[in-house]
Amino acid sequence: MELMNYMMLLLLLILMMMMCLSSFLLILTCFEFLLILILHSYLMVEMIMNNDWIFLLILIMGVCESVIGLSLMISIIYLYGNQSMKFLNLMW
Repeated sequence: MELMNYMMLLLLLILMMMMCLSSFLLILTCFEFLLILILHSYLMVEMIMNNDWIFLLILIMGVCESVIGLSLMISIIYLYGNQSMKFLNLMW
């Protein structure tokens, strides 16, 4: 039952990311919620297996991901004046 709740939350987050492709901040927020969901599900498994180092590794990667995302968003706001993804031309 609890696994089904995680799968529903994961599906909801993926759908939310698909709907919010116009705003960079909303995409970063969805990634952070996805990371929290992964960490929480791993904590449930870790109670049985007792591997603490993997949890710390995932947490460190999440912090690095959020710092890189925020610095990219600040750079985009500085260069383009807003955080909308409509102004970015990703096909060079």
